Amino acid sequence: MNDHDGTVFLIDDDPGVRDSLTLLLSLKGVSTQPFANAESFIASYQPERPGCVLTDLRMPGMTGLELQAALHERQIEVPVVVLTAHGDVATARAALKNGAFDFLEKPIDDAMLLDVLRNALRVDRARRAAAAEQATTDRRFERLTHREREILAFIAAGHQAAFPSAPSRGVAAAPALPPSLRAAAYGRPLISSVDHAPTLCRKQQRTACRRRNGFNCFSHARNTRSDRPRQSHTARRRSADFQARTANAVRR
Repeated sequence: MNDHDGTVFLIDDDPGVRDSLTLLLSLKGVSTQPFANAESFIASYQPERPGCVLTDLRMPGMTGLELQAALHERQIEVPVVVLTAHGDVATARAALKNGAFDFLEKPIDDAMLLDVLRNALRVDRARRAAAAEQATTDRRFERLTHREREILAFIAAGHQAAFPSAPSRGVAAAPALPPSLRAAAYGRPLISSVDHAPTLCRKQQRTACRRRNGFNCFSHARNTRSDRPRQSHTARRRSADFQARTANAVRR
């Protein structure tokens, strides 16, 4: 275990206890920083440092319970493990009610102490990872436009971003987004009426044709038709009369 995994901030007014616990934890690979009192810990603590607190309950000046209250006032979220030789039910209940991670009595088994401290460090790492993920989500949300936030609110409420499909048997279909928000979700302008639909379809066909052939196929088709010789009105009448006489002759 290294500093990246977290540090045990050991607070005890007894130098012998501090030295023995520091030696024990260092031999087990746990990073430790000792303090003689709670005031010095609060003055030097950096919230960005991961870790947990292992504190004595009865100390001159600020006690272990008062340390918990001071951390709450400063909105410092760090697991606190209380270790004392003068434990009773009322004191343990008060410590746990104030948010202590665990309450241990001296003398403590070394394996149990290490297990509690490693669990406290793991909880602190998980909390910090969740806070970092939440901060990233908040930064992304701040970059959304007002329109995108409206769409996100509808989606979070269970509305469909796309056009509603046939629901599964026994499952109610989620309501679709309002037309204006659905159009914004697709990133394209809204067709306000049916009369505009053919125009939009023709534009989409023209765009697809240009991408496929590299030129405007509609204008090319018009130019191709204009090259054909056009018949006059008289010529069309003569052709129709000829076809009629031919049909009469065949019937006779």
